[in-house]
Amino acid sequence: MVFLTWLMPDVRRSKHAFAGGVKQGRCAPLVGWHRSSAQPRVRWALVRTPFTSWRLVARLGSDMNLAPTNVRRATVDDIEDLRELWLQAHLPAEELERHLTEFQLVLSTTGEMVGAIGLHIQGKQGKLHSEAFIHPEHEDDFRPVLWERVKTVARNHGLVWLWTQELAPFYHHNGFQDADEETRKKLPPGFGDPDTQWSAMQLRDEAVLSLDKEFELFHQTETESTELVLRQARLLKVVATVIAVILFAVVAVGLYYLFRQGRLPSGR
Repeated sequence: MVFLTWLMPDVRRSKHAFAGGVKQGRCAPLVGWHRSSAQPRVRWALVRTPFTSWRLVARLGSDMNLAPTNVRRATVDDIEDLRELWLQAHLPAEELERHLTEFQLVLSTTGEMVGAIGLHIQGKQGKLHSEAFIHPEHEDDFRPVLWERVKTVARNHGLVWLWTQELAPFYHHNGFQDADEETRKKLPPGFGDPDTQWSAMQLRDEAVLSLDKEFELFHQTETESTELVLRQARLLKVVATVIAVILFAVVAVGLYYLFRQGRLPSGR
């Protein structure tokens, strides 16, 4: 991946340089221009990835409007943008593509995907992984919004523990703690090596989880009992129907026999 950065002292010079870049096929047009109240500056980065030709990406200043407006789950339509994001963050894109639906995305006011994080769920535990932002200098603006989304998903799944190996101090400021040896014993085998560094956050009391399991077991037992009663009722209904058909057949045969013998009483 190749990065070239231009710093333009004024809008006129920026426009001429940008137009020259477009004419030579080295960059692509952008939506708009950034003008500051004093001396205008435009900051560009020219990016080349294995999946695209030269592509111009704005390296946005801190005074631009990057407020997140939407957080949602990733879909197949996001795969190309996610692949470029993962490559930019030096993450294994091919491996992560197989876990596409684990990712939550945050979008800017312009609808640009500016960040993503994965939440792998196993049983009642979740693993935060592969966090990445297109504009790392603004990750502190987007991370809290993604974190609120992750907590909502975790609550909806009834998770008890969250694990991560993300290094951002944000997570330790929001409930994560370095997992000691005793805590790491709770790490699900599919999450990774328990002997490496992990941070963990307990979302619910395990005693509550035990009660939930007992209630779930009780509910399952009641459901199975109800299904058994219903199956027995259906069986009795079938048996009763068969008996009724047999009785009807016997009566029909008897009436036919009496009719043939002429023993049926004449109606007078």
